Amino acid sequence: MNLLLILGVYIISVLIGYEYLAAIPSLVIISAGISINSYYIILGNTMSQIGKPEIESMINLITVSVNLFLNIFLIQQWGMIGAGLATSISYFVYSMILKKYVTQHFGLLLVLGEK
Repeated sequence: MNLLLILGVYIISVLIGYEYLAAIPSLVIISAGISINSYYIILGNTMSQIGKPEIESMINLITVSVNLFLNIFLIQQWGMIGAGLATSISYFVYSMILKKYVTQHFGLLLVLGEK
């Protein structure tokens, strides 16, 4: 993630154009949500592999609903930053619901950064 943040200005300006540099703050916000989600996303695949794809589908439906609701309000107030924030929060909600389900139903303790 740090490399993306450091190189984000150069990547966007070279590949897309200088007029898109305003996207950097949103990129930073979304990167934070993706970083958290990357730790837990495998749990969604696990739901499908153990024969419970409906659980993952329900969590996805909740996540999309949260994202839509947050986008409606946050974009009006903060524009592109609001969209990035809504997406990042949605990734976090998805991760925490998956973590809670797995912890409750399988007795696994999942702690971010645990060795």
